[in-house]
Amino acid sequence: MAVRDVSRRSYVPLLSFIFASLALWMASVPPLAFAHAVPVSSTPAPNAVLSQAPQEITVRFSERVEMRASSLQVFDAHGQRIDDGHAAVDSRDPWLYRVRLRPTEEGVYTISWRVMSADDGHVTEGAHVFVVGGTAVALPAVGGHAVAVTGWLDTLARWLGVLGAVALVGLLTAPLVFCRRQLPRVPPPSWVLPWLAALFLSGGFAVYARLQQLPAAQGLWTALGILMSTSIGQVLAGKIGLAIVLVGVLVVHRYVTDRRPWLWRLAVVLAFLLLISDALVSHSAAMVEGRSLALGAQLVHLCGIALWLGGLGYFATLFWSSVFPEQSPTTELTWAISVFSVMAVGAVGLLTVSGLYLTQLHLGSADQLLSTPYGRTLLAKLAVVALMVGLGGYHQFIVHRRIVASLDQLDGRRDIVWQRFKRTLRIEAGLGLLALVLASSLGTTSPPSGAPAAAAAAFRQVRAVDDAHLAIEVWPLRPGPNTVRLTVTGHDGHVLTDATAALLRLHAEGSDTAPLGFTFDREAPGVFVKRDAVLVIEGRWKGQVTVQRQGAYDLHDRFELVLTSQTDQHAPPPHPLESAQ
Repeated sequence: MAVRDVSRRSYVPLLSFIFASLALWMASVPPLAFAHAVPVSSTPAPNAVLSQAPQEITVRFSERVEMRASSLQVFDAHGQRIDDGHAAVDSRDPWLYRVRLRPTEEGVYTISWRVMSADDGHVTEGAHVFVVGGTAVALPAVGGHAVAVTGWLDTLARWLGVLGAVALVGLLTAPLVFCRRQLPRVPPPSWVLPWLAALFLSGGFAVYARLQQLPAAQGLWTALGILMSTSIGQVLAGKIGLAIVLVGVLVVHRYVTDRRPWLWRLAVVLAFLLLISDALVSHSAAMVEGRSLALGAQLVHLCGIALWLGGLGYFATLFWSSVFPEQSPTTELTWAISVFSVMAVGAVGLLTVSGLYLTQLHLGSADQLLSTPYGRTLLAKLAVVALMVGLGGYHQFIVHRRIVASLDQLDGRRDIVWQRFKRTLRIEAGLGLLALVLASSLGTTSPPSGAPAAAAAAFRQVRAVDDAHLAIEVWPLRPGPNTVRLTVTGHDGHVLTDATAALLRLHAEGSDTAPLGFTFDREAPGVFVKRDAVLVIEGRWKGQVTVQRQGAYDLHDRFELVLTSQTDQHAPPPHPLESAQ
């Protein structure tokens, strides 16, 4: 039979299994990514001892601050607030949160914050202390601690939302794949209503969870107004609105006499927009650098999930509902399994490529797969996906062949094959639900690469530029005078004596100030130093060095560093580099 020949030559599930296996051993160092809004610097720094009280408190966060749903407060040793109650986000720097202080005396003070990220809507809170006068007061040499304010309700809301959107995408798009039976593009209401209900429950749970995470308000409507004015509130409102419009479109499509095709297309677009709304409040949305690429990868990942798991849900519902009365379901499976395998392998390919990139983006190293909650959840998700791919291969290579072989047998033989397939199909569908639960948990769990590391006492970068190595060092890496040292060596590690002069250009990212220019002093052959290079603005700086050489082309290199007030002002200079290898 032709079907049998196609079955034997089918390598689609094998490629699917290889794609999923690649994700299990992927590990590399990603670019810097933060998880939730956590402090990266503050003034005063944690545990700082000041001779005079500051007039203002500033905290820089890793994500943009949603001011209308956040708070920044300062308390004295008696628990009394000493700030002016008007905390605000810098209009030109939405990562910087500040509040002014009333006149204060000597003592120990606590900076307390509760912040909603304007990027992914997650809420974090924490506190740290500083001392004014009273140098005899001993404080532990630790910084503030950030805690994510999330719970099981956040995960449940996210799971219901993703589940509903994925199922609807599958119900609306999978009929195109199973076009041999000319099935209706919009399934009956009994197939659609549960997933629409899941969407509305998701919106309700998400709103309730966010209201519980807001600072204390005067009442329900006040808190709801605050929430709806935030970016996360607007996304939630948009998602609920999309679900309402989708219901209207499906109702019209079902009851109009001509059932115009554009109504079905509009329903598909609305279902995919529901997926896009989930990407807008994901960890990828909080990326500072490469945000567009991260969001694109997140969208591709969600589309792969929708096409695979949504298609699987449609496939399972199709055969559980006995929509083939004129023929045995076993006969229908001879073509349906092969057709679904083609769709599944494309979806798994999308999942693998986007998943590799997102893992690189949000996971710091292979060790964090086992040492962090995010990594362990990711491993569990990958294990479930691998089991699903294995079951898909089992259905294609073993079950499909048994079904083809049973076509010439008695109906009793066919029924046995059909019953066994139903059991394994239920298992695969259950694994799909579990995979969505784990994916939703990843969306509310802080990636480990986001935890702010201890502030560096010095910056060092060594890179090959043309026929040389340029080593750039900056210390103590805090506002005020800094020392910059540049060492120019060849590939053999020896200094380049033909380097005659060097120039430095620094610019504070996001600042309207003009770049700072410095000329290095030549300390020794191939070694240039600029002392007392005063840097004032906290945050990310971009630098460029130019090395002028005698009888050779100039060398140019760029670097980036983060200037914070939390570094050690008396940090020793880095050890001179003997070689740039």
